[in-house]
Amino acid sequence: MKLNWTKGLEGQAKEDMEKSIASSAIALNRLEELIKEFDKTADNLLLSTSTLKETNWAYAQAVIVGERNAYKKILQLLDQGK
Repeated sequence: MKLNWTKGLEGQAKEDMEKSIASSAIALNRLEELIKEFDKTADNLLLSTSTLKETNWAYAQAVIVGERNAYKKILQLLDQGK
């Protein structure tokens, strides 16, 4: 297990977190699948004609890029639990 999940934890708290992550594999794998779907949807919206036709398209693009960055960070964290 990489650092982020146990960062700042020591002793028993660190061990408990490691055990918790290991025992939550099914839920975490499903969460990873869902976030990948969300990211794919956001990616499709990024260049969709409806988004580009919006008056505030730059704002819409910024929101979508921000969402995708958040998804990527969550996916990195989920990948560290493996």
